[in-house]
Amino acid sequence: MRVIVNAVCDEIRNNNNVLWKVMAHDEHELIAQGTHGRHVIDIERFATRVELKKAAMMAKSTA
Repeated sequence: MRVIVNAVCDEIRNNNNVLWKVMAHDEHELIAQGTHGRHVIDIERFATRVELKKAAMMAKSTA
């Protein structure tokens, strides 16, 4: 049996929250549908925060 999935970008909120409408059909009917969301992150900001947290954890474990 074959399944076909379609996803349509439905909305972008605050320039970083992307919402998708997703529908899956088999050879006979609609078998699933829903919404999928993803956040787009600033990788440099994220990496900086991870490094700060890592340093704080290391300092705590040696104290």
